[in-house]
Amino acid sequence: MVLPKITDFSPATRLDVSNLKIPENIQLADETFYIPQKVDLLLGCELFFEFIKADKIRLNDSRLILQDTCFGYIVAGSTEPNSQINNATSHCFLSRGMDTLDKTLRSFWEIENVTCDSSPICEELNYCNEHYEKTHYRNSEGIYVVQMPFKPEIEKISLGDSYQMASKSLDNLWKRLNRDPTMKFLYSEFLREYKNLNHMEEITNCNLSNDDGYFLPHQGVLRPSSITTKLRVVFDASAKTTTGYSLNDLLCAGGVLQDDLFSILTRFRKHQYAFTADISKMFPQIEINPSQRKYQKILWKEGPEENVKVFALKTVTYGTTSAPFLSTMTLQQLAKVERENFPIASKVLIEDFYMDDCLSGASDINQFMALKKELGELLLRGGMTLHKWCSSASSESDLYTFNYCEKQSTVKTLGMRWNNFEDAFLFDISTSSTTEFTKRDVLSQIARLFDSLGLLGPVISKAKIFLQRLWLLQIDWSQKLPSDTAQEWSSFIA
Repeated sequence: MVLPKITDFSPATRLDVSNLKIPENIQLADETFYIPQKVDLLLGCELFFEFIKADKIRLNDSRLILQDTCFGYIVAGSTEPNSQINNATSHCFLSRGMDTLDKTLRSFWEIENVTCDSSPICEELNYCNEHYEKTHYRNSEGIYVVQMPFKPEIEKISLGDSYQMASKSLDNLWKRLNRDPTMKFLYSEFLREYKNLNHMEEITNCNLSNDDGYFLPHQGVLRPSSITTKLRVVFDASAKTTTGYSLNDLLCAGGVLQDDLFSILTRFRKHQYAFTADISKMFPQIEINPSQRKYQKILWKEGPEENVKVFALKTVTYGTTSAPFLSTMTLQQLAKVERENFPIASKVLIEDFYMDDCLSGASDINQFMALKKELGELLLRGGMTLHKWCSSASSESDLYTFNYCEKQSTVKTLGMRWNNFEDAFLFDISTSSTTEFTKRDVLSQIARLFDSLGLLGPVISKAKIFLQRLWLLQIDWSQKLPSDTAQEWSSFIA
C-alpha cells in the first residue's frame, strides 16, 4: 500500500511540558516530542520489538512513561486534556488506489482533445496583477525587485514557529550528507555559490524567540544527466509550522500568463532557422523586497559539528507558490517597458517563452542573428542572460558558434526531444523485455507519451483501440493478458 501521507501532525496539539520532570541523564530520541510534527517513518510490527529495550521509567504525577529504545528514550502514554482546547482531532486515513489510475486513464483519453475555451481571468490573477503593479520596482542595476502576493486574509492567520522543524530537517540532511561525500561536496558548493552570487545573506541578529518570519527546510536533488547543474538545492515552502500552516498556504499562486505549449510549439515549427535557449537561473535574477526576506530564511552549517547560521534568501525562490507567477510577470513587464528599444525581442519574450525556455526563430540568417543579439540585450537590461543556445543552422554557418549542444544530436526542451541538426522532434518510448503484461502495464506505458502537438495521433489512436479491446475481454487491472493479446502488444511497442 502506498499512501501520499501517513497521518496528520502528532501530537495533534502542542503539549504542556512545563511540569514534566525528565531525569537529566536521560537522552530522548526526540527532544521536541511535545511539538506537533509530521511522522517521518513507519516501522513494521516485525521490526518494532527489535528496537525496544528493557528499561522503562514511569514519571511521577503523570500517566507518561519513558521507554528505552536503540534510538534513545521515547515518551509514551497519555496526558491530561488541555482545557484551552475545545475540539479533538482524530487521526485516520482513506486510501483510494483507483483515483490515480482513473486520473491517468482520463488524461490519456483526453490527450488529443482540442478546446477553444480560454482560461477565465480569475479573481486571484487580477489581485496578483494589481499587487505586482503596485509593489514592484527596478533597482539601480535594472534588476526587478518584487513582493510575494500574500492572501488578503493573512492578518487573521498566525504562521507559527518554524525554527524547530527547520533545525530537525538540517540535522537529518547532514546525516545523509555524511553518508554521501559527493553529494556533500556538491551541496556545499551550491550554497557557497548562492552566497557568492549575493542570492542570500547571513543574518547575525536573528531573534529566534520572537520571530514572525519563516524558515525553509531544504534538500538536494541530484541530476546526473544535467550539463550545467549536477545538484540543485530545493526549498520546501510547504513545510508546516506549529500552527499547521506553511508559507505556501498564505501565498497566492497567481495564474498562467504565457501562451500554452501547443501555440508555442506550433509557431516554433514554422521557422526556417529555429533555436532554443533558456534563461540562466531565472528565479535568482529577480529579487524579493527586503521587507519580505524574513519569510525566506534557511539554516545552514558547513559541517555536522559546526555552528548553525541563519541566512535570508534575497531572490525569488523555487518552491514558493508565487515564484512562477512573479518570474513570468517580470518577463512580461520587461518586454512591455523595453518594447520601443527592442521591438522584435519583446514580441518573442511575450509569445515564445514558456517559463524560462525559449523556442523561436526567423525566416533568414540576418533576421536570425539580429534576433539573437536583440534578445540577449533585452534580457540583460533586466539582469538576465540566455544560455544553452541550440540552433538548426548548419555547421558552416556562423550560428554554429553559439550551439552549446555542438557534440549532441538532441536537446530536451519543454518535455520533448529536439534534433537540432535535422530540425525534428523525437519521442522516447520505454520498452520492456518481458512478454507478460497486465492492463495496468499497458496503460502505464502508453500514458507516458507526452505529445502536446498531436504528432503521434495514429499511434495513440491504435493504443486506445487496443485498450478498449481489453475492456471487452473483461480483464482486470492486475490480471495477465492472454498470450496472443500480450504478443500483439509486445509487437506494437517493439
